Amino acid sequence: MSTPASQVPPSAGDDRNLVTVDETYVAPGLDDKLRLFWEKNAKLVVGLLVVVVLVITGRSASQYFAAQREEATRADYAKVVTNDQLKAFVAQYPNHLLAGVAELRLADDGYAAGNFAGAQADYTKAASLLAGQPLGQRAQLGAAMSRLQSGQPAEAELKQLAGDVSLFKGIRVEAAYTLAVLAADAGRSDDLKAQVQQVREIEPNGLWAQRAVGLLGRQASTASPAAPAPAVTAPAATLAAPAGTPSVVFPGAAK
Repeated sequence: MSTPASQVPPSAGDDRNLVTVDETYVAPGLDDKLRLFWEKNAKLVVGLLVVVVLVITGRSASQYFAAQREEATRADYAKVVTNDQLKAFVAQYPNHLLAGVAELRLADDGYAAGNFAGAQADYTKAASLLAGQPLGQRAQLGAAMSRLQSGQPAEAELKQLAGDVSLFKGIRVEAAYTLAVLAADAGRSDDLKAQVQQVREIEPNGLWAQRAVGLLGRQASTASPAAPAPAVTAPAATLAAPAGTPSVVFPGAAK
């Protein structure tokens, strides 16, 4: 006997996955939930794990090869001796910090040989490559001194170096002393006194301060024609270049 259509309860949809809930029903545990999640998302999880492994492996490989390249670059620099080799190294590794050191060595050699125009160019390149490094400050001073020795104005650069409190004192005080020499040579008494004061503020009890005070004494003695002022030569900046770089004296504006 069939049930009248009016007595058949309406269906809300697919009843195949419905579970009867009564006093015997047991909710699924964590293991069941994990199994169901794995069955539905296994491919996605495996794919994500593969991507993570590839990223970690790629990063490790990149770091390894970068370290190998750095070691090879350092090894090549250790073999450099002549200026031609320095130039070749710079051409091969134009953006490396050691290329800046190589440019600094070339600049020092040019300065010592009296090639101030070439030295200025090399110091400028070195300063750019070594920006933010102590030797970069030394290169900035070298560029200014080379410009000065070439007969070009360099007081603006020297004033910037002397007044920049973020720089090493050795760089600042040499720049300030050179400005004092320029003022003494030009007979600018007020400027000389101001520069001597700056030297003494940067390095109160050092050799630079003694030399600067000596400039004041020599200027006073120039009033007598029998006591001409001697030429002035400033010692090198206190920041030393790496091993293999020749020692260079940055002379002041001697008469």
